[in-house]
Amino acid sequence: IQTMEIQTLKARIALTRKDKGWEMTSPVQTTADADEVEDLLHYLAGMNIERRIPAAEVQSAALAGDYQLDPPRVTIRFAGPKQSYSLA
Repeated sequence: IQTMEIQTLKARIALTRKDKGWEMTSPVQTTADADEVEDLLHYLAGMNIERRIPAAEVQSAALAGDYQLDPPRVTIRFAGPKQSYSLA
């Protein structure tokens, strides 16, 4: 993973992997605590999927409201050199 973005209803945090660790690029530009970022990545990688909802269902305005996904409370995006992922 080269970049990670965490978007909540109130804030956005963007992180970029650098040669010597992680850098926060939003809301401010500063060195991030590499151990904390790696802990978060390991936690997210170890999550179990309890239920998958087909994208067609989520895109339905009525169902998105039923699942309380509109708007998502948290969206996490990951990107690497060849792939990207998004969790909402």
